[in-house]
Amino acid sequence: MGVLFRKFHAYRCPANLKIVGLCALIAVFVIACAAMQAREEPPEVAVEPEPIPHPEPEPEPAPPTLKDSLEVEIATWRGFAGGAASITFDDGTWDQYALGAPVLEEYGVRGTFFIISHLIDRGVWDDGGTIRRLVSWDEAAELAEAGHEIGGHGATHADLSRSGADAEYELTESRRRIEEKLPDVDVVSMSWPYFRSTGEARTIAEDVYIAARGGAAIPDQFRSIHETNPSSAAPPDLYNVNAIGVRPVDPPEEWIELAEALYADGGWAVVTLHGIDDGSLGRPRIGWQPIRPIDLAAIIEGLQSRDIWIAPFGEVAAYIRHRESAEVELEALDEHEVSVAISGDKRANRVDIPLTLRLSARDEVGAIPIELVGGLAADLPSGSDLVVEVTPDSEPLIIRAAGEVATGR
Repeated sequence: MGVLFRKFHAYRCPANLKIVGLCALIAVFVIACAAMQAREEPPEVAVEPEPIPHPEPEPEPAPPTLKDSLEVEIATWRGFAGGAASITFDDGTWDQYALGAPVLEEYGVRGTFFIISHLIDRGVWDDGGTIRRLVSWDEAAELAEAGHEIGGHGATHADLSRSGADAEYELTESRRRIEEKLPDVDVVSMSWPYFRSTGEARTIAEDVYIAARGGAAIPDQFRSIHETNPSSAAPPDLYNVNAIGVRPVDPPEEWIELAEALYADGGWAVVTLHGIDDGSLGRPRIGWQPIRPIDLAAIIEGLQSRDIWIAPFGEVAAYIRHRESAEVELEALDEHEVSVAISGDKRANRVDIPLTLRLSARDEVGAIPIELVGGLAADLPSGSDLVVEVTPDSEPLIIRAAGEVATGR
């Protein structure tokens, strides 16, 4: 710009023209500068101020519901008994029907009679040279109608621990024949002839029955088996449940001691007997190692003097199966009502046996009164809680809060 000015000043022309030209030159310079500034500095853009954040209001806590406070406890034994017991008879000899069953019924006890299915039609059994009279099918039906369990004891009483024994035939045919002759009976359990079995035989039994009884006839043998296969609340092998054999040569104190030990551990005392004799029965011979009816009565009285649930072998086994596989599902119907569904072992559904449940509700203040308003269940004396008996996989229970469900009532 300075060079142009000097050249313009040296140019010879009238002064007034020089002034006009100088003004024009200055104007061009100003316009050029403004244009350069416009290119270098973009126009200012109005910026909106950032909004001031406001915290979202916290949602109101959901009101407490009965479901939040409800607790369900499954009893180890039915009725929250301190232990369980079953009285079983092997072979199905006639003396068990004539002398044993009346004693059970006198005390209101239901037992289990394991019968030899394919020998009953003969009426007698050649037990190693000893002829024993067996119950008839009509007499077995009477036992079942009285509430006793009829179980399998093999088709022919073969020793299934021996090589070559046909366990498949003995176990499956035994159940088939009994259910054919006794249409109202579902055979769910069995006992091993001579108390003996093998792993292979027990595997076959799993496809036919829900449980099988083993055991020993001699107290010391029972104790030895109990060390590895205890008669606990959950036996390690339901297809070889240990049992106490009662014989006339053993003093009553022997079995009482064993039963007491099982009760102290909350276990399952399975008592097994064979013959019953009061001196009035003639030949053919009665069952093996017979005890007197008065001794059977003493066994029952000893069990009933304790907090023990006495039931047939298959029922106790079914209860254990249900208890060990039970699942409880709670669904809130509203703030004050809950649906309680119980599932169990599908195979054990062959036995009509309920589980005993204790339902209780607590909040921060204390117990919430609850009541049963729907479902197939039996109420039991329960104090402040609700104790019910419900069959697994049956209609759900509906539990209602009888008072307010709240924190800090």
